[in-house]
Amino acid sequence: MRKVKLLEVLSKLDENANPYQRFVQFYEALGWDKTSPLNPLKIKLNQSAWTRLVSDEMRRAEKFNMSTLEIGFLWADKGPSADTNVEEGIIIVEEGAFL
Repeated sequence: MRKVKLLEVLSKLDENANPYQRFVQFYEALGWDKTSPLNPLKIKLNQSAWTRLVSDEMRRAEKFNMSTLEIGFLWADKGPSADTNVEEGIIIVEEGAFL
């Protein structure tokens, strides 16, 4: 298990990128190589932080004339897990997150 600061990951995301690009950048910042299978259930974020992250990405979708619901579902389906037991501001990357 590895702990990563959420702000460090978010600082690596391109502010001018669309939500799909930022989604990939999020996982790359955690160490994903874009070729290995990804298991988002092994990546955990505090529930409140998860809600803020997804809300922010949905708002970003509007700026790109993209469907906010589509981006919300992307993060809900393939994004990190939300967990009330994870410390605020920390992302937990468990063994097997990137197979």
